[in-house]
Amino acid sequence: MKVRKSSRVILLNDQDEVCLFLHLERDRRYWILPGGEVDPGESWEAAAIRALWEETGLRDVVLGPRVWTREKVVMLFGEWTRGVERYFLARVEGAEVSKTPTSSITNGRCITRPAGGRSMRSGRPPRRSIRKD
Repeated sequence: MKVRKSSRVILLNDQDEVCLFLHLERDRRYWILPGGEVDPGESWEAAAIRALWEETGLRDVVLGPRVWTREKVVMLFGEWTRGVERYFLARVEGAEVSKTPTSSITNGRCITRPAGGRSMRSGRPPRRSIRKD
């Protein structure tokens, strides 16, 4: 089975809002963290920093600790693939996150966590949100 390694960044701004991107895939819409595939010879951390720059335009972001690892088997481009993801924490102050639309990512937004633990699968952030204490 093919293995796909990817790094993701839980990017928090100075108001403790998490930055997410709206991803469009055929008839599905969902919010994702910035990140991407680890290139051959690239470290997990270098991939996270590169993907963060590619997707947000932010440079010189100091990557914090790895906070989570996830493995899952998914159908990717018509092939069963074992996805291995590492999640890193990073903080930015006074930065606006924006994204020029591409074929699959339409925009970026920083939001507080969903009120009442609601899912973000609807394709839009919740209208009401609460701040993390």
